[in-house]
Amino acid sequence: MFEIKDALTVQNILKRVDEYSIFKSYCHNFNEIDKPFVSELRKEDIPSCRIIYSRGRLWYKDFGEADKMVDCFGYIMKKYSLNFIQALGVVNTDFNLGLQQGEILKPSLNLIGLPDKPEYKEKSPVKLKVKNREWTKGDVDFWRGNFHIEKETLDIYNTTPVKYFFVNDTFINALNYVMLL
Repeated sequence: MFEIKDALTVQNILKRVDEYSIFKSYCHNFNEIDKPFVSELRKEDIPSCRIIYSRGRLWYKDFGEADKMVDCFGYIMKKYSLNFIQALGVVNTDFNLGLQQGEILKPSLNLIGLPDKPEYKEKSPVKLKVKNREWTKGDVDFWRGNFHIEKETLDIYNTTPVKYFFVNDTFINALNYVMLL
């Protein structure tokens, strides 16, 4: 007797394995949702990449590149120079999903072991309220002396000194955060 296999689609893959496990298997520097890590796709010293949870999905975002966010399949395509069908095929083979597929032009990456699936939540937006204050000679001297920026330029870009602010209704006195250079 012959077996009818499900088609090789994103939906059928994600019914069998979650995005977290896929990212964890192919993005080796990734450790935790929304924690920065160093890119494997380019040379960098300061971690600028994150796997974030947004709109019900996990996304790879490299803040050091102008590219848009990509899902786990887009990441595999980018990392291994594969087309979309090849990326689906590699996941199908490496996770032994048994989905129907055509010929894969690149070999499997042969991964062993899968991490446990974590729980993750979508972040809520931050509420920010700011109370500005009048400019002082010290403010003008600070910008001119440290950054060579005149007050007229700061006015063009609506830059003003801050007296205090609230982050999610938590009061923060801005004078406690004066930069000493």
